[in-house]
Amino acid sequence: MVGCKRKQLFSPSTAAPGGPPNVRVTDLTASSVSLAWDPVPCLNQNAPIAQTNIQLNYRSIGVTTGTSYTRTGLTAGTSYFFDVFSVSFTIGRGGRALYIIHTTPTDKGCEY
Repeated sequence: MVGCKRKQLFSPSTAAPGGPPNVRVTDLTASSVSLAWDPVPCLNQNAPIAQTNIQLNYRSIGVTTGTSYTRTGLTAGTSYFFDVFSVSFTIGRGGRALYIIHTTPTDKGCEY
Protein backbone atom coordinates (compact mmCIF):
# COMPACT_ATOMS: atom_id res chain seq x y z
CA MET A 1 0.00 0.00 0.00
CA VAL A 2 1.93 2.98 -1.26
CA GLY A 3 1.59 6.11 0.84
CA CYS A 4 0.07 4.37 3.84
CA LYS A 5 1.30 4.82 7.36
CA ARG A 6 0.75 2.38 10.22
CA LYS A 7 -0.43 3.94 13.45
CA GLN A 8 1.04 1.69 16.10
CA LEU A 9 0.18 2.63 19.65
CA PHE A 10 2.02 -0.10 21.53
CA SER A 11 4.06 -3.09 20.51
CA PRO A 12 6.74 -4.17 22.96
CA SER A 13 10.13 -5.14 21.60
CA THR A 14 10.37 -7.43 24.62
CA ALA A 15 7.41 -9.08 26.27
CA ALA A 16 6.84 -9.82 29.93
CA PRO A 17 8.92 -12.75 31.24
CA GLY A 18 7.80 -15.84 29.40
CA GLY A 19 5.70 -13.82 26.96
CA PRO A 20 5.96 -14.03 23.18
CA PRO A 21 8.78 -11.73 22.06
CA ASN A 22 8.62 -9.32 19.10
CA VAL A 23 4.86 -9.46 18.42
CA ARG A 24 4.19 -7.70 15.13
CA VAL A 25 1.61 -7.24 12.37
CA THR A 26 2.70 -9.01 9.19
CA ASP A 27 -0.41 -8.22 7.11
CA LEU A 28 -3.37 -5.91 7.60
CA THR A 29 -6.45 -5.46 5.43
CA ALA A 30 -9.87 -3.91 6.02
CA SER A 31 -11.18 -7.27 7.29
CA SER A 32 -8.18 -9.20 8.60
CA VAL A 33 -4.92 -8.98 10.50
CA SER A 34 -1.99 -11.39 10.67
CA LEU A 35 0.20 -11.37 13.77
CA ALA A 36 3.56 -13.08 14.23
CA TRP A 37 6.07 -13.41 17.07
CA ASP A 38 9.43 -14.98 17.72
CA PRO A 39 9.59 -18.44 19.32
CA VAL A 40 8.93 -18.37 23.05
CA PRO A 41 11.64 -19.78 25.32
CA CYS A 42 10.71 -22.01 28.25
CA LEU A 43 9.13 -20.30 31.23
CA ASN A 44 11.68 -22.21 33.29
CA GLN A 45 13.57 -25.48 32.86
CA ASN A 46 10.56 -27.54 33.91
CA ALA A 47 7.91 -25.63 32.00
CA PRO A 48 8.29 -25.67 28.23
CA ILE A 49 5.79 -23.58 26.28
CA ALA A 50 2.97 -25.78 24.99
CA GLN A 51 0.84 -23.22 23.14
CA THR A 52 0.11 -19.56 22.61
CA ASN A 53 -3.33 -18.09 23.33
CA ILE A 54 -4.63 -15.06 21.46
CA GLN A 55 -7.24 -12.67 22.81
CA LEU A 56 -9.11 -9.95 20.95
CA ASN A 57 -10.56 -7.15 23.08
CA TYR A 58 -10.09 -9.36 26.19
CA ARG A 59 -11.91 -12.41 24.73
CA SER A 60 -10.13 -15.61 23.78
CA ILE A 61 -10.23 -16.11 20.01
CA GLY A 62 -7.59 -18.71 19.29
CA VAL A 63 -4.84 -21.07 20.31
CA THR A 64 -1.80 -21.99 18.29
CA THR A 65 1.37 -24.00 18.73
CA GLY A 66 3.07 -21.95 16.01
CA THR A 67 4.42 -18.41 15.83
CA SER A 68 1.65 -16.69 13.87
CA TYR A 69 -2.10 -16.15 13.84
CA THR A 70 -4.54 -14.59 11.37
CA ARG A 71 -7.89 -13.11 12.41
CA THR A 72 -10.55 -12.52 9.77
CA GLY A 73 -13.99 -10.93 9.96
CA LEU A 74 -12.78 -7.56 11.25
CA THR A 75 -14.64 -4.32 10.53
CA ALA A 76 -12.94 -1.57 8.52
CA GLY A 77 -12.11 1.60 10.43
CA THR A 78 -12.22 -0.14 13.83
CA SER A 79 -9.57 -0.32 16.54
CA TYR A 80 -8.59 -3.70 18.01
CA PHE A 81 -6.63 -4.79 21.08
CA PHE A 82 -4.75 -8.08 20.82
CA ASP A 83 -3.21 -9.94 23.75
CA VAL A 84 -0.81 -12.84 23.09
CA PHE A 85 -0.04 -15.23 26.00
CA SER A 86 2.40 -18.12 26.32
CA VAL A 87 1.05 -21.18 28.10
CA SER A 88 2.84 -24.05 29.78
CA PHE A 89 0.76 -27.06 30.76
CA THR A 90 2.82 -27.51 33.92
CA ILE A 91 2.59 -23.99 35.39
CA GLY A 92 -0.18 -22.31 33.39
CA ARG A 93 -0.17 -18.97 31.66
CA GLY A 94 3.11 -17.13 31.38
CA GLY A 95 3.85 -13.61 30.24
CA ARG A 96 1.92 -11.71 27.63
CA ALA A 97 2.66 -9.34 24.80
CA LEU A 98 0.27 -6.62 23.70
CA TYR A 99 -0.40 -5.20 20.27
CA ILE A 100 -2.94 -2.49 19.56
CA ILE A 101 -4.07 -1.82 16.01
CA HIS A 102 -5.31 1.74 15.96
CA THR A 103 -7.68 1.17 13.05
CA THR A 104 -8.04 -1.21 10.13
CA PRO A 105 -7.96 0.30 6.62
CA THR A 106 -11.19 1.43 5.00
CA ASP A 107 -12.23 1.16 1.35
CA LYS A 108 -11.66 4.91 0.96
CA GLY A 109 -7.98 4.75 1.84
CA CYS A 110 -5.63 3.17 4.24
CA GLU A 111 -4.92 4.48 7.67
CA TYR A 112 -3.71 1.88 10.09
